[in-house]
This record gives sequence, structure tokens and C-alpha cells, in this order.
Amino acid sequence: MRQEDMIGLSAYMREYVSELLGFEGRASSFRMFEMACKTNIRALEPIAWMALSLGEERDLLATSQGTKVFSAYRRFLEKYRESGCASPEDFAVLYRENDKFGEAAAAWRSANSRAQRERAIVERISVCMNEKLENSEIEISEASRYLGMPFT
Repeated sequence: MRQEDMIGLSAYMREYVSELLGFEGRASSFRMFEMACKTNIRALEPIAWMALSLGEERDLLATSQGTKVFSAYRRFLEKYRESGCASPEDFAVLYRENDKFGEAAAAWRSANSRAQRERAIVERISVCMNEKLENSEIEISEASRYLGMPFT
């Protein structure tokens, strides 16, 4: 999967956390962490990925200091450093689903796979439409009407 074709890890994880916590809008990583501890601990995994992708590892550890999840976060960040991966996205691509923090990475990989398939379909539709237009099998006005685009 090409890097430029990927859904951003931090944006995806922020949205994932928002869904798990049931809120809309923006919240700081600290606020998300607090909410996750109180309402849905499943959100703690994507919060770690989000912090990693935003370069907020120190903030994550500081926020989680004294909680049950601190040591898991510390091990997760150590795994990233030891992996030699060039980016958090590369790390998420390689991360095992059955490992702690793996479910969130698997969800991100799945979303990217879906998005990549959709882009490929759109590309094929575009090629077919261009061929039909070039071969005079369809008029521009027909194509515009079919696609719901104004024809002027």
C-alpha cells in the first residue's frame, strides 16, 4: 500500500476513539484518556496509536502515570522504538492483530484496504467512461446526467 494512498493513522484513531467514547467534536488526548478510563477502556488502545502518530508519546506516558495502563503503554512504545520502523504507520502495518494494541491497528489496516479498493474501482470507472466517450458510445451530456453533474 503506497503511503500517499493511506488514511492517516492519527485521524483514523481520533475518529475511532470518538466513536468508542460516543462523542463528536474535538477533545485533547488527555481528555480522551480520562473519558476512556471512566467510560470505555477499549478506547485506550487507539489512544496509544493516536499519541504515537502525533509524536505525543511523552504526554501519553505522563497522562497515564499511576494508572493500570501505564506499563502497557510503556511496553507498546518500547516495541515501536525497537521495531526500527520508519513511521508509526509502518509499525501499524506490521503490528500483529492478536497482540495487545493489535485490534486498533487491524481496524486501521482494514479501513485502508477498503479505501484502496474503492479508489481502484473509481479509477476503473473513470477509464471505462473515458473509453466510452472516446469511442462515441456515450455523449458527454448523457455521462454528466448519469453522474448527476451539471452539463453546461
